Amino acid sequence: MAGVWQITNLERISEHDGLSDVVSNIHWFVSDIDADGWFAYSFGNAILDIDSIDPDSFVNFSTLSEADVITWLKNWMGQDGVDRIEQELQIGIANRDHKERRMGVPW
Repeated sequence: MAGVWQITNLERISEHDGLSDVVSNIHWFVSDIDADGWFAYSFGNAILDIDSIDPDSFVNFSTLSEADVITWLKNWMGQDGVDRIEQELQIGIANRDHKERRMGVPW
């Protein structure tokens, strides 16, 4: 199985090198669940190197999609990093660490 990747928040710089609303930090969450309800998750953040942004390929914040940012995140992690997290999810599920959890706040 493959984890479900989500972007939980984006931090951005108002202006950097003539660009506006430059994403500088990606907060992410990934989870997986098996058919019996055993669940594993991981989360973290990725601080981006905003000094290496190519102005010609810059994407305006208002037009970003979650898929765009997940691609950035996975590129930042590299395939080995993505694979490691996905493997850790499978180990957590195999160890039967957690049944499905619900997350959120009551307000």
